[in-house]
Amino acid sequence: MSAAEYFCTGTCDRSNFMHYGLGVDMYTHFTSPIRRYADVVVHRELVASLASHSDFVFESTTGAVQDITTHLNERNACAKQAQRRSSELHHALFFLQQQQLATEASSLVAVEAVVFEVRANALIVFLPSFSFRGTTYLQHRDGSVCFAPPGVDAAALTLQHDRDAHKLSVVNRLSGSIVATFGLMQKLAVDVAVRTSRSHYPRIRLQLSSSCFDLQQVVHFDGKKPQAGLTFRTGSGAPSLEDATSSSSSSSSSSSSSSPSSSSLYAMIQKATPPSALFGRSVYINGRGS
Repeated sequence: MSAAEYFCTGTCDRSNFMHYGLGVDMYTHFTSPIRRYADVVVHRELVASLASHSDFVFESTTGAVQDITTHLNERNACAKQAQRRSSELHHALFFLQQQQLATEASSLVAVEAVVFEVRANALIVFLPSFSFRGTTYLQHRDGSVCFAPPGVDAAALTLQHDRDAHKLSVVNRLSGSIVATFGLMQKLAVDVAVRTSRSHYPRIRLQLSSSCFDLQQVVHFDGKKPQAGLTFRTGSGAPSLEDATSSSSSSSSSSSSSSPSSSSLYAMIQKATPPSALFGRSVYINGRGS
């Protein structure tokens, strides 16, 4: 789905005011004027609309407000792109360090992944221990299958995509039998490699190994086998991610009983859908695809 966008209400039909993701007919936000210029504009419109503040005039035409929203949408997209690229870069640098420290013959690092989208030639997977998602392809550009279970010739395999069932099957063309099936929320072991370049920043590459269904191959970064799931350690005796998560969750649960955290308050504010009376030149969010 496409992302929501700011727009001026005087430039489009009333039916476009709805927000699909929140399920409301009209939606705007104005809760962060200290950091979001769109909220500053809405604040000014609200002040100008109040009778008690009739001395305040919001001197701006519909076209001028629409130009502001266009600029806001462009800057918002750039900010999200920068955030995404920064996350990709730091994840790549982390896994690149693990590759350089690898003592085994293969520099690939096996991690646990969860399938959350199935495509005709690939799986979109999420690495829960790293809050990272990526694409692992099962088919080369020439159409040949790049994944084969142990003892199976990849040249004899083809892919079958069931769009309705959200499943991708690897089928033996000679016998017609299904050798592997992938579906939503399925846990897999994926190999993480980092591709370096002299011209671009390092990029993460995910790929399925022949034993991707064996989660026991998922390893600690100190070379040890995990008992369940994935726990990585950045050095000998260093606290694991699971330890940090459990400690933070216990501390947050004890503090939440006394007063709500800023994140929970922000989530409550985001659920609010205050309407605006300025239908001629108000800044709204077009959330048809969010």
